[in-house]
Amino acid sequence: VIQIKRQNMTHMVQQVHNQDLVVTFLGQPQRNCSVIYLRIKGFFSDFDFGMDNESGFDDGMERAQEVTVNLTFNQAACGVNKELDLNLMVECGRCKGSKSEPGTSSSVCPSCQGSGMQSVNSGPFLMRSTCSRCGGSGRIIKNACHDCKGRGKVSQRKTIRVSIPAGVEDGQSLRVSLGERAVQELWVTVRVEKSKTFRRDGSDVHSDVNISLPLAALGGKLSVPGIYGDIAIDIPKGSCSHDRIRLPGKGIARMNSFGYGDHYLNIRIQPPKRLTDVQRALLLAMAEMDDLPAVINGVTMTTDGKQAIDDTDQFLLSQIRTVLKRYEITKSKSSSAESAEETRKKSKM
Repeated sequence: VIQIKRQNMTHMVQQVHNQDLVVTFLGQPQRNCSVIYLRIKGFFSDFDFGMDNESGFDDGMERAQEVTVNLTFNQAACGVNKELDLNLMVECGRCKGSKSEPGTSSSVCPSCQGSGMQSVNSGPFLMRSTCSRCGGSGRIIKNACHDCKGRGKVSQRKTIRVSIPAGVEDGQSLRVSLGERAVQELWVTVRVEKSKTFRRDGSDVHSDVNISLPLAALGGKLSVPGIYGDIAIDIPKGSCSHDRIRLPGKGIARMNSFGYGDHYLNIRIQPPKRLTDVQRALLLAMAEMDDLPAVINGVTMTTDGKQAIDDTDQFLLSQIRTVLKRYEITKSKSSSAESAEETRKKSKM
């Protein structure tokens, strides 16, 4: 006697440790045992194992219907409502699922005595098969319902509103309630489009922020795009490329839990690709003061090992040097005056 009970099948699925086997059978990784069970149920429903209504898969429900919904990254992160037009099996409104015309009733099948199964001797084995007279229902319908033709259910075109919760991930399946009259289950599989701005890691979000060289060196404020809107952030002075800034609670809502993940900003210093004459002159002037062991284009080394630039044909650079020299002279005079004043005060004491 071939009988596979629902609880045994669920236990079998839970004991599968080789994920590759599950992926091969189901088409994609699934951790939800209910989803696995329903798909196995649909697979085996195409075969006749001779299972009765109590111990087999036939529980009066139609095969579960699966649909795929495409979402953007932000829709998956924030949640969204989707309307789906589907052909669903619902209970027949005329016979209320009894399969018989109103005012009539069915009788117990005399061949299987209402069990829906027949025993067949095959040599030393006793095989059970679906009753050929009642089709496994265990009842004989004398006056079939005109609307459903004795099936007890009809196909109906319905528009349903599906609420996709915030934080759903790509490939995740959601069970959707179809109401009291529904005779089948609906599973919605979510496909999330990749974002050009954000990268997801569980409930955390990562993104890049491009900043200029002056902003990296001096620090300041900047507005960056977040999942729920623009966010004002502080850029610390002396920031380097690949430094990370953590924004607590600005990530994605945690499903089946509380709170939100974090948003991590990866700093990328972006120098200008095309320099104006003023920008080039300023950078060359700054390069003369650079103490890093590197050779910068346009900068040469003097005999004493210092970096220098020939400003014969660079008027702006010459003017910047003049201003810097005047600043150094003024700063030196001011420092000398302060030292003299400090010495004078100490001598009076």
